[in-house]
Amino acid sequence: MKLAKTESSIKIYLFSTDQPGIERLLDQGKHLLTTEERLRAARTSHDEVRKLYVASRILLRKKLAEYLKTDPGSLIFGIHSLGKPFLSSHPQLEFNLSHSKKQIAIAVSDQFPLGVDIEYVKRKNRIAKIANRYFSDPECEQLEAAINKRDMFFNFWTLKEAYIKALGMGLRKGLKTFGFDLSSGINVWDQSLETEQTSFYSYRLTDDYHLSLCTLKKNIPPPSLCKLNLDFGESEAIPVHTLHQAD
Repeated sequence: MKLAKTESSIKIYLFSTDQPGIERLLDQGKHLLTTEERLRAARTSHDEVRKLYVASRILLRKKLAEYLKTDPGSLIFGIHSLGKPFLSSHPQLEFNLSHSKKQIAIAVSDQFPLGVDIEYVKRKNRIAKIANRYFSDPECEQLEAAINKRDMFFNFWTLKEAYIKALGMGLRKGLKTFGFDLSSGINVWDQSLETEQTSFYSYRLTDDYHLSLCTLKKNIPPPSLCKLNLDFGESEAIPVHTLHQAD
């Protein structure tokens, strides 16, 4: 099946659950959820967390179906051995999903594996303690020297998450076995894997969110960043700041 053409080889869709009328979307799209997803949603006691989860599953199906020019209900998902989801009904389409607070990010490509991570910057966490546990020594040194430590922390964190998601390994890959140098663009090293065939983009978004993308392909053009409204109409998302892989 031929995929719909896009302006870029990668599109990242951004959707906020903090939109008036979100309940209408959830009600109209709930039939798309699997039994397992409905049970998971029902077990979630926090309303905002449940809303974010349900909206992310509906949005994922609708946007992937749009790419494939098919019905969202026809999509069949599978899970790779290390836990990364894929479309078993249309394995040629690569995608990745992330959500945080009230924002959902979905990255889609028909060419190569990718990973995306979005995080709410003002969440309450002890960044120094987390960094000491999960960051490499050079990353911790850069974080310590940073003027805005919280921004630097989430720059590192989203890049690391995007990388392991693109690899399809998740947290099975030790977060200290690789790292980033952000002193001049994005430079990555990995003691166990070759990193020449990777590309990275990192964005500081409005409303206090940080997002990073990794693809397993060198020198890709910048992805298209699109904001979605409740009717899935698209508008360009303008990041506050962009960091990309060093040449």
